[in-house]
Amino acid sequence: MKKTLIGGFIALIGSIMMMAFSISATCMMETGWDMPPGKFLSAIAAANVSFGFWVSIMLIVLGGVILVFEFFKGE
Repeated sequence: MKKTLIGGFIALIGSIMMMAFSISATCMMETGWDMPPGKFLSAIAAANVSFGFWVSIMLIVLGGVILVFEFFKGE
């Protein structure tokens, strides 16, 4: 149960960080963008929050992995 709570909080923190970086990037949306990364990732790069954005994605994935392992672990 303890690891489930930890995984849930890690995923929640990552989601909140992702929301904050997404809001800051959408405030800086550019009119043009490079095709491979797209408009959203170009705005993330322009806002200089790329590192935090990818850290938040890693936290969401880590929290999800912990939750999945705890779900299949069974007691």
